[in-house]
Formats: sequence, structure tokens, C-alpha cells
Amino acid sequence: MAVYSVLELKSRWANMDWGITTRQFFLPVWLSLLLLPLILVLAVQSAYTATFAVARTANELASLPLTVKLALIVRYNFMLRRIEAFGRSMARELGLTPTWAGAMAVVNKFNAAEARKRRERRIRRVGLQRHAGNRAVDDRGRRLDRREFERTKRILSLLAMRQLGHHRNGGRYDPHLVAAHPADFSMDGIATVSDLTLIVAEDGRSWHAWRRTVTGWCFAIGASRPPNDQWKYDGAEPPQGAPESSPGWTDDIRELLPADSNWHGLA
Repeated sequence: MAVYSVLELKSRWANMDWGITTRQFFLPVWLSLLLLPLILVLAVQSAYTATFAVARTANELASLPLTVKLALIVRYNFMLRRIEAFGRSMARELGLTPTWAGAMAVVNKFNAAEARKRRERRIRRVGLQRHAGNRAVDDRGRRLDRREFERTKRILSLLAMRQLGHHRNGGRYDPHLVAAHPADFSMDGIATVSDLTLIVAEDGRSWHAWRRTVTGWCFAIGASRPPNDQWKYDGAEPPQGAPESSPGWTDDIRELLPADSNWHGLA
């Protein structure tokens, strides 16, 4: 198509009406730009509709009071992401109040919770930078340098959930789960296929996986029998073997993780 367009342009160069050609070129560009506000309006309307529907059905209401709807619209207007986030977490609570003041209180509660989460994330980021390379521990015996801890724990927890589902559907744990779905286990720049070790017993009845973070600290998760079974491990070195057959593992179903376990605080 590109070659054809160039040849056509060359053959018609002498008779080209550049005014018409320019307008034809920019017409789809301007139409797209003009459509963007309409797309935003439709997306915002859809987000409000979904939030109000959840608030209504969760509380078995015939309809929501107009004042409640207006309160949410006045506070969030075209803030699409905020509307969607509010709908996922607070829609049911919104349906419990019949007044403007009550709806505003629910919105304020959500805003305060979101502000607290942003503040905590900012504090964690600062802490990660401040403690980078620090080999000390906190008052509970947990590592201060926690870079990649949360991401690694999320990856391992996701793997455990997938293994559980695979065993329930197929009767055994899958040794190729990570290699078959590498994108599913890659988070925030962590390439899990190359640095996540997954070991499954030949009979498929037990498994464990581990990863060493950038700090050098290792996390592991696994199961020694069919579901529901889950063991966790963290230490300066990878586990010496599978759960129950090597030291350092904690049965996460039947025991409390030790206070100094770096698995605490999974986000």
C-alpha cells in the first residue's frame, strides 16, 4: 500500500490539487480528535451507570435517590478512574444512604482511604530507597531492605493459585505452568521465566517454587500434597528441598507464620 501510494503520488504530481489532498489527509485526524470528548462522556456515563446499578441491586432497591446520584456526580464529574475505583469498593455502601449528606460522607470515606493508600505507597517507596543495601532487620526480625519482596510474593501466590486450580482440574500439579504462560507471571519488570525456579514431583502430587530477589533474599511457596495445602519459606538461601522434607518451611494452612517471616505484609 505504501509503494502504491508513492507511485500514485509521483504519477499525479503535476496535476495534484494540494488543497483538497491536504484536507483529505487531515479529515480523519480531526474527526478522531472530535470524537474523543464523546468517547469520554460515554465512558463516564457507563461508569456511573454501573456504580448505581451495583448500589441498587446489592441493597435490593428499586432505584437510588436522585440526591445520592447527584452527590457522586458533583464530587467526581469526569474523573473516570476515580468513579470506577469507587464503584468497585464503595457502591454497596452508597446504596445504604438515602441522603445527600450520607452520600457525601461515603465519598469522603473513600477519598480518605485512597489518600491513605497513596501515602503508604509513597512511604514504602521512600523506605525501599532508603534501606537499599541495608542488611539490618526491624523490631520483628524482618529485613529492612525489601526491594522486590511484594512483587515476588505476588508472583509466587499467583503461581500457587494456578497450581491449585490445575490440580483440581487435572489431578496433578503442572511442571510447565510458568513456561507455558510467562506473561502471566511477569510483574513490574520481573522476568520470571529466567529467575523463577519451579519444581514438581514426578507423580505430580507435590511442588514448590522459589525466587531470589535483588536483595539476595529468597522466597518460596509450594504444596506437599493435593489441595488444599500450602507451605511458605523465606531465607538467605533457597530451600534445600520440598515442603515437609526440608527445614525452614511453614505450613501456611495449619500454622501461623512466625513473626519474623518476611511473608507478612503481602500486598
